Amino acid sequence: MLLVLWLLVLWLCWYTVVVLVYCGCCCWCCGCWCCGCWYCGLTLLISVRPYAQKGALYKTSNACLKTLGLDKVTFLTVHGVNTKAHVQATLENSADEVLQMKKEGKAELVGMAVHCHTQDIITLIETKKFDFVNLHFGFFSSYSNIDNQPAVLKASEHGLGVYCISPSNQGGELHKPSKKLIELCQPLHPLEFGLLYLLSHKGIGDTGTVSCGPTNYKQLDYQLRAVQLMPYAAKFLPSIVQRLRNEARQQLGQEYCDGLSNRIGTFTQGNETMPGALSLSLLLSCHCLWKSFDNESYLKRMVGNLSWPGDWCAGGSVGVLRGKEENSDEMIQFRAALQDGDAKDGPLSTDVLLHALREIEELVPATGKKGCGKKMLGKVMGKLMAYGKFWVETASWCSGYVPTREYGTMPKTEN
Repeated sequence: MLLVLWLLVLWLCWYTVVVLVYCGCCCWCCGCWCCGCWYCGLTLLISVRPYAQKGALYKTSNACLKTLGLDKVTFLTVHGVNTKAHVQATLENSADEVLQMKKEGKAELVGMAVHCHTQDIITLIETKKFDFVNLHFGFFSSYSNIDNQPAVLKASEHGLGVYCISPSNQGGELHKPSKKLIELCQPLHPLEFGLLYLLSHKGIGDTGTVSCGPTNYKQLDYQLRAVQLMPYAAKFLPSIVQRLRNEARQQLGQEYCDGLSNRIGTFTQGNETMPGALSLSLLLSCHCLWKSFDNESYLKRMVGNLSWPGDWCAGGSVGVLRGKEENSDEMIQFRAALQDGDAKDGPLSTDVLLHALREIEELVPATGKKGCGKKMLGKVMGKLMAYGKFWVETASWCSGYVPTREYGTMPKTEN
């Protein structure tokens, strides 16, 4: 009897997963498992990946509508434009295909969710084919990029809505700040400061929005208080911003802080100019937060994120240059990619940047046998995904649900 009950609970859990998540193409919705009045008053969004094949996104989007039993949705998103290959696929295919869905009245607004380099985001915005963009941006971090502010301002210039993804968690773990960061953000909590900064920023506070994601009521209280403080933003923000910037410049040097983005900003999301596609941009921006504000846990987590397979946080981690001698192929490629030029012997020289990487290596020691960690992790993740897919498909079969067919495949990437 207990076994039967356990199987019933398991089936119900997976049925819920299937209904809310698994529409094949990553179709996020709420209440859409039932037709008729369940749709009344709901805002639905369909997210489809930027497939390499022409016409695949259009066909998959229509298949999603059929699965949902709808003629149209509010939002249709090209989801996960994360690497150069994804950007190219979007420019060649996906942008035109979501626009076609909009022209046919099947989507009210079309947009993109991106992790690619800032300049690539701007290029996509300038196609004038999108209504909104979902990206990472915050005072402390833009996650995979050093600073997505130019993309936010460009979106505002072109009238696009902006949705800031995880500005508290992926934006520097503001929900668990260091003692030093708490002191620097006084009289606000870092969560309050981070959200108030965004809500006062052009392109976000006026025509955009942010995600909050509190894990407990106290974090939600901070975020709600930030909303209440919006009329007083001009009173609180300037002094806090100045203190934070002064501290960073004191710890790292003004030239380093002011020039780092231009120096290494392109080395992100699997840029193969770097040895092992080293994600220098992400690693050194996190290094800045650690040295300036004692944000050690965020740096360690981002180092770990780069070790996961997939393109959401793509590129090589600190293991790429760990233990490499100066005459190694990796070090030669590293120096060739950076090309000191005017930066030679300055605060942004290759030697200074390499020293920062070595500091990260000391903070995050190597684990496991050399070279096998990421490969093993990939195998484990593959097995887990296969297991999950089996149960999703089993639950689908038991419930009579037919998953949405995907008509394309993703562009191939190294990571």
